[in-house]
Amino acid sequence: MYGHIPRKHQDALRRFVRGARVVDLGCGDMERTWTLLGCDPEAVLAVDSHLPSSPKAHPRLTLHQGLFNDSLGVIRDFRPTVAHVSWPANYLTGLVKLLTDIPTVIYVGCNTDGTACGERALFQYMLTRKMVRYLPDRQNTLIVVTKLLDNPRDATYEEKAALDQTEVYPYRA
Repeated sequence: MYGHIPRKHQDALRRFVRGARVVDLGCGDMERTWTLLGCDPEAVLAVDSHLPSSPKAHPRLTLHQGLFNDSLGVIRDFRPTVAHVSWPANYLTGLVKLLTDIPTVIYVGCNTDGTACGERALFQYMLTRKMVRYLPDRQNTLIVVTKLLDNPRDATYEEKAALDQTEVYPYRA
């Protein structure tokens, strides 16, 4: 299932989401948005170019329909401390620019099945930040990055697969 987050990821998410102001970039069907809300954030801003037609309401949820590069002002005004970026593809321009001001970035996706969940620029950018959590999974790998590094770090297997995009990197635990 596209929006499913395994239990081990939910437990890891809670540590980073509890009490945070979270922007869910590319929220899609909002299944992951609801998982984020279940992790007790201060607030969640769900952003997508196509939101569900009748989304459920929640007192800590704000919705914004728009492309990333058209949503920069709304997102900055929200003052997120955590960004959640998930697949399928986040190839829209402006994504990396949005992430530069957000202290913690949570990526959930899969690049090891012959597809790429995000453009190379996203993964090149993630290598410039400290990785604090890496949970590989056949369906969705979770990577959490925080502060900027002086030098890029080594890529995880998931990131190598995303950066290469010329061959299939079979899943490995």
